[in-house]
Amino acid sequence: MATAYVVGLALITAGAVALAATSGGIDGAYVATSMESGEGLRLEGREALANRSGPPTDVAARADADVETGLTSRLASRRVQALRQVVEQGGDAAALRPEVERLATDADPRTALWARAALVRLGGPGGMRAEVCRTALVNPGWEDAEQALGAVAPDVAQALLAAGAEQRHRARQGPPLAGLDTVVETWTQSSHPDPEELVRALSSTTGDDLLAWLRIARGLVPMPPAALNALARRLADATPQDAAGIAKFFSAGPHLSLADEGVERALLARAAASEAGHAGPWLLALGRLPRLSAETRRSLDALAKRSPEDAQDVAVALRAGG
Repeated sequence: MATAYVVGLALITAGAVALAATSGGIDGAYVATSMESGEGLRLEGREALANRSGPPTDVAARADADVETGLTSRLASRRVQALRQVVEQGGDAAALRPEVERLATDADPRTALWARAALVRLGGPGGMRAEVCRTALVNPGWEDAEQALGAVAPDVAQALLAAGAEQRHRARQGPPLAGLDTVVETWTQSSHPDPEELVRALSSTTGDDLLAWLRIARGLVPMPPAALNALARRLADATPQDAAGIAKFFSAGPHLSLADEGVERALLARAAASEAGHAGPWLLALGRLPRLSAETRRSLDALAKRSPEDAQDVAVALRAGG
């Protein structure tokens, strides 16, 4: 009989605690008291429960401790996981940097790569950003290298990968793309690269060389205003081939958040100069701009009346434009 009583009371206790955990209407929880005294259960308030359970866990401290444990793991996969967490979330630089610096020369390539990326995040010794960039350039298709590059140099990551592909293509066939090595080195070394060489290339190259530069520049986030304006100035007298390449560039992908009114006017002028029904690329390019002035919107309304095709393209541009 006593055994049945104990078992029954245990079941009641478990049920009461579960009810307290799931019910928002009870300001506390039932807790078991001495079975010998026959007290059974009593309701204990939230404050008392908090005092019984001690101070809340410091989540940030636990996360840092988990990272430190991961960094010293014998498993390469665990070390990489911890390093990626540092890259994504940062951490206590003073506590983590000594171990991360040691891992930057680890025999495991993935560990060494992510350690260098983590050092960039922690403000470690100079040159780590360039090391990560170069690793991605000389190891095309290595997913970890491309991800690390995107983490440490998000503004130029895709442009660097495109530049690396162009360098390899030119090494197999055709002459080098003039100025490309200089641009790649600039993007690799600096987190705020000077766009001067890129502007020169976009202003002066033609044909296949211009198309190559456009493929590369499309990966910049954001596209530098000076480079956008260099292309806009070319539109006044560009050859049909170059103009088509520039139109495709503007309409198909670059980050245009820094485009100014000069770019807007140049694109609108090309749209207006196109034959009725053939302004689509320029109108779509206008739709990619972050904003359109009231004057441009009025001009687009007029262009829409030229043909059904223009009307459709203008509608798309106006819906997309800022």
